[in-house]
Amino acid sequence: MGEWLANLQLAPFAAIAAAVTYFLGVATGWVLWSHRNGALDDVGHVDATTVKQMLALEESIRDAKTRLAEDDGFDADVDKRIDAVDNAVKRANGRLRLLIDSIEARRAS
Repeated sequence: MGEWLANLQLAPFAAIAAAVTYFLGVATGWVLWSHRNGALDDVGHVDATTVKQMLALEESIRDAKTRLAEDDGFDADVDKRIDAVDNAVKRANGRLRLLIDSIEARRAS
């Protein structure tokens, strides 16, 4: 009698099958409980405030897309500034490297 239980525990997919069965049971219970409490009765119903909110959201998205599409030259200005800062940091790093090398040379002599 206990041999089939031992074989079931050793099966490689037993844990997966148990988990899937558990989650199917939870999902079925959720659907039945929601239907019993009337939570699923208004699934297809959309009221006027929701429609207004959706239209406002759509308008905001459309406005954001047009702003992104506009080319105001800001990107080119930022690229120039970043390149200038990058070159300044590289020059400062080179000068610092020369200073460190000269200090190490004096310590060595």
